Amino acid sequence: MNTNSPVIPINVNSNQVQKQLSIPFSYTNEDPILSEFQLMFNNGHVTKMTAKIKVSDLMVDFTYQRHPGNPKINKIVKNFDLDLLGVIICSMREDGKVAIIDGSHRYHALVKMNLMDLNINALVYFGLSLQDEAKIFALSNQEHTKPTTADIFKAGIVAGDETTIAINNIMKKNNLVVGVGPGDNKIRALSTLKRIYINAGGEVLDKTIRTIKAAYGNNSNVMRDQLLSAVAVIFHRYKDVDEKRMVLTLQKFGTPVTLIANAQAMLSTQSKQITFTTLPYLIVEKYNSRLKANRLSDFPMNLLPQQVWANNK
Repeated sequence: MNTNSPVIPINVNSNQVQKQLSIPFSYTNEDPILSEFQLMFNNGHVTKMTAKIKVSDLMVDFTYQRHPGNPKINKIVKNFDLDLLGVIICSMREDGKVAIIDGSHRYHALVKMNLMDLNINALVYFGLSLQDEAKIFALSNQEHTKPTTADIFKAGIVAGDETTIAINNIMKKNNLVVGVGPGDNKIRALSTLKRIYINAGGEVLDKTIRTIKAAYGNNSNVMRDQLLSAVAVIFHRYKDVDEKRMVLTLQKFGTPVTLIANAQAMLSTQSKQITFTTLPYLIVEKYNSRLKANRLSDFPMNLLPQQVWANNK
């Protein structure tokens, strides 16, 4: 890396910065003197600066950058919150271009929302070669540690998220916690818990957890997403399900592994991926076995994903 980057005093005005470094940055402070909190330089091994940069002044070099994934971009757009945008890491090149090192998906999301004139927070490196940029990109992505399921759940409780708090109360009622890794008294399928709660409500989620626990125990390997979803869908669709019979029905399969294996055996040889209707169909079929009164109607196998959570008419 080039360590001969220009040394610039902490307190300078924007014209001086642009003149010395040809930086096409957009400063939003009306004060002509930028304090160290608005313009900061690190004159250690590599010179870098924090500043506000206009989206239109950024670019992505696909020589080493990954091509953007539309699902990730769409998720950022759907849940866009400027306060959660974070800091884009960039490289100020000799030709005046500002290349994004880390934050390309956020950049593409801003472009998709037509926010080209928006000023965003950036950490800008100077004097980097293309190889240096690629190295920082690789290291920054390698060292990113995603929060665990338990971390996200705990943060949701502290943040006062009503859904998370409600799920946590149901979990505590059943002596369970959201956690990572195998073990007793754990559920790892946080997204599944939220999906059940949002689509079917707390009563169904409580009944689902209670039933599976009574049938198979409370190990995290038992409380798997496919089984949770299937049992919850049944309780939601049929209002007259006998909870004790449902426990016995699940036990007749032996274990969740056996139940899932039976569901896979129903599928064609081309596809062994259990669908959102396969397990509920199989469980309802077993529930009705030798039952003369109060039988459940067959669970339909031709439902679309958005129809699975509909109540049975």
